[in-house]
Amino acid sequence: MLCHSAVPTSLHDLLVQIFVETPELAIDLAGTRLGIGEATAYEVRPLSGELGQLLAPQHRADAVLLLQRDGSPALAVVLEVQLSRDDEKRYSWPVYLTGVRARLRCPTLLAVVSPYPEVAKWASGPIALGPGVGRIQPLVIGPERIPLVTDLEQAKANVRLAFLSAVARPVGDEAVEVAWAAIRAAQGLGEDLGWLYTHLILENLGERERETMEAKMEPIPEYKNAFARKYVAQGRAEGRAEGKAEGEAEGEAKGKAEGEAKALLAFLAARQLIPSVEARERILACRDLAMLDRWISRAAAARTLAELFEEQG
Repeated sequence: MLCHSAVPTSLHDLLVQIFVETPELAIDLAGTRLGIGEATAYEVRPLSGELGQLLAPQHRADAVLLLQRDGSPALAVVLEVQLSRDDEKRYSWPVYLTGVRARLRCPTLLAVVSPYPEVAKWASGPIALGPGVGRIQPLVIGPERIPLVTDLEQAKANVRLAFLSAVARPVGDEAVEVAWAAIRAAQGLGEDLGWLYTHLILENLGERERETMEAKMEPIPEYKNAFARKYVAQGRAEGRAEGKAEGEAEGEAKGKAEGEAKALLAFLAARQLIPSVEARERILACRDLAMLDRWISRAAAARTLAELFEEQG
């Protein structure tokens, strides 16, 4: 379950957090398809923090949004963020839906958010429950439902929508313009969250578009290392402490390298890039501080672990 107070570490978790913190955004994007009339007549409340009570632990939706009118439940929306095709979800989604409906005692629908056209198309297919039972029709919020945001002032006024706009357009003529507006607007969110937005946008871009964006961002000092800074600082502090404990110059140098390696591993874990046993051993065995720094810089924007060690033999 997503913790609101924590900084998310993946695109999926950040998208879930966006809709939990601004549930009205999902309602706006769904539009009239909710079938409830004027959405402003309802109070929208996220129930993600209560999912453990709504559903069994093995059947937990990304979020549940409750629309209330005059203090009474009017509609529950089981919201799922889907970034890839997963046919197992066509069995678990009906469980989410009926579980929430049984607990909240109100009409309930399934909304699937995907910024990717192929995944959105897959998710939009009806789910047949069985002969004589009927089917479930997911309400899909795909890239065509996410508006284009290229104006910086508009992006600053709604950073979450700007982020969605960028994620929904990873390639093409508009991709760099949308990404640039979202990245600049995100810097107002604070260092950790702002740079997380930046790196996830970069990760999501096509190869050509990402190269163009990185070139535009090159004048920004150490932008690739900004999100990693807290992990690097923690690792270096541990390394210095271990080096001082050994009490020798050699021990201090060894401790500093180990601190850098631990910082890199912590950062990779935060980005959910889990190294193999061999890669982990390679990182921990490295005593070249310059190389460790290069790996840390690469880790901020790498899509795979293979990119971390490229051209390093």
